Amino acid sequence: MSSECMENASDEKRRHLFYRIKFLDAITEMILDCAFRSGFENIYEHVDLNCGAIPDGSYDEAVDQNAPDQFLSMYVQIAENRFACAVTVLLNHDERFMEVLSSICRKVGEDAPSVELKNAFDALSVLDYYVLDVNAKSFLEKSDERISWTEKNDAHESAWKKFGGNVTVYHRLLETFANAILRKQGFVYRFSDTGIFEIAKSVN
Repeated sequence: MSSECMENASDEKRRHLFYRIKFLDAITEMILDCAFRSGFENIYEHVDLNCGAIPDGSYDEAVDQNAPDQFLSMYVQIAENRFACAVTVLLNHDERFMEVLSSICRKVGEDAPSVELKNAFDALSVLDYYVLDVNAKSFLEKSDERISWTEKNDAHESAWKKFGGNVTVYHRLLETFANAILRKQGFVYRFSDTGIFEIAKSVN
């Protein structure tokens, strides 16, 4: 592959990473709006002060092309922190907010465009398109009907620990979002407390 092709591929990957950063932050904004309307008047200021913010605008406007990887790494952390902070504030106030949070994530998944899924690999690709997840996967099973894996290090955990939250909440909300997308095409996503992830053909 020529250096120009490699650079184009790298640029495409960076732009997709930025898309996923903005996608997660858009969900956070929905949560913040819900919190504000529920009486948390200072929630926006609290999250901005403790986490920073993702700049408005496109990839080209928000990412310094002289140091794109450094900027994207910073934005990944900001997006993870904002989501963890907003969710944890609500749940620390009242655990019943989990139902509201799940509803938001489900609605986002339901509103995502439908994509034909021929096998479990397609289903995983769909999730990878949307989900901001840099964890390395160690696959336990790979087949058209089922994929399962573990993740040696959970990159999300540091953000949740920072705000006194539980990273399992993240995985449960991801599970809700994922199933809202995948069930439409006959697949199911599962996360177990033992740390095993699975996408499988659903049994009707």
